Amino acid sequence: MEMAEVDMAIYGKTVSLIGEMDNIMVAKEAIEMILNGSRHKSVYGFLEHKKEDLKMREFKDLVGIDDDKIEFRDGIDFDEKDY
Repeated sequence: MEMAEVDMAIYGKTVSLIGEMDNIMVAKEAIEMILNGSRHKSVYGFLEHKKEDLKMREFKDLVGIDDDKIEFRDGIDFDEKDY
């Protein structure tokens, strides 16, 4: 499953996923959506959104931003949720 960056194998009624845990959870949810009758367009949209979320989380981890909270040098806290 290229969009979720996991390797997938299907044998009979068994689906196997190999990859990073966050990506596996996204792929699992996408598979469940298909099994529950969601349209492929909806699943692709879901996967694109989750891929952007994972990239943003990776970027925030890289630069040291935690919980969407920005700390200024003067000690004033800014939280996006407040605005």
